[in-house]
Amino acid sequence: MKLRTILMVGLAALTLAACSSKPASDLYVLRVPDDAATTCNKPYTLAMNRPSAPNEYDTKRIAVMLDHNHLTYYTGASWASPFPDQLQDFLSDAFTRQGLTMLDGSDDTDTASTLHITIREADITNAETPIVQLRLTGTVSNASGHTTHFKVNAKVPAEKNHMPQIVDAYDAAAMQAAVTIMRSMKLRCAGNRGTPLSRHRSVLQ
Repeated sequence: MKLRTILMVGLAALTLAACSSKPASDLYVLRVPDDAATTCNKPYTLAMNRPSAPNEYDTKRIAVMLDHNHLTYYTGASWASPFPDQLQDFLSDAFTRQGLTMLDGSDDTDTASTLHITIREADITNAETPIVQLRLTGTVSNASGHTTHFKVNAKVPAEKNHMPQIVDAYDAAAMQAAVTIMRSMKLRCAGNRGTPLSRHRSVLQ
């Protein structure tokens, strides 16, 4: 990934409509939709390590790409935990609902496949009409040593320029990542695939 200049600006220097009215205590979480459960064609055990990410994305701050080289962050709103932890929790929940047995990366993985993810980009472009961009690369290695590589390049527009809808777009991008990873594991699952995300959003105060 190209080296980016991280531009840190305060509220006085940058006002974004999506968060200008939010107090500093607003925390957001990624959430799998309630109707995302599926049934897979075979039992599968997966160990997932915490996704790796460059410093600009390994943070609780919600990133905004102003242009090709300038990254800033929303004021008044943030993730409840650093974004790699949010993504790991989201994927673990999504995979569990699909019937997979999930292990922590520190668990005994002799009989499990292992998932490694690198976050290449996780930000918002076009702050006036926000589009969430989530780019990931990763591998799934099974117990016999076979490794499959995958890429995720999700771009999801937010329905409105407000933080709850922006986080909904992050949910949709993360769900695209979950589907791509499942396909890389060659798992066939039947259920409510393609069901729109529920539009509720819990904000932790």
